Amino acid sequence: LKNKISISELKKRWMLDQYAGETFTGERSAAGGAERGTLYHSVMEKLDYSDPERSLSVLPSEVQREDIESFISSDLGKQFAAAYDDGRLFREKQFIMGIPARELQIADTDEPVLVQGIIDAFIISPDGKGCILVDYKTDRVLSEDELKKRYEGQLHYYAIAVEKMRKCKVAKKIIWSFALNKAIEL
Repeated sequence: LKNKISISELKKRWMLDQYAGETFTGERSAAGGAERGTLYHSVMEKLDYSDPERSLSVLPSEVQREDIESFISSDLGKQFAAAYDDGRLFREKQFIMGIPARELQIADTDEPVLVQGIIDAFIISPDGKGCILVDYKTDRVLSEDELKKRYEGQLHYYAIAVEKMRKCKVAKKIIWSFALNKAIEL
């Protein structure tokens, strides 16, 4: 039994189980896809909501300006901007927590396994009691359901981590799809 595992490793296991025998319509683990995802995550981590135009003017050439503008102008982007101004927006937060191996479906034991990951973003509500969890995805998919199926498990554990770190209840789990340019609530 491994005593430590990353969310990325768990995600690969879940995807293998969920998609056994299926063919894929979208980009998954190709090097180009991973590089694209890293670039977009870096942009979103550093985006200055007090001056988004300045941030947009220095985008790496591989990042489509329209993708970032679409996020900024969305309802979710507006929530990010308000939370940014109030100090309630948290981005790229690392975590490590213990989860029983049985719950992770990696062994038939309650022995804890350390799970580590990085949460893309979350917004704390103005009263500090609730929060919205957001995960960015650059997968080139045809439907919302495909993203939901791929990442539901990942966001479940991110929500547990946020609740433990910040002592706030996750009210919404959202995937922001750059391919679909929309927020997808789980």
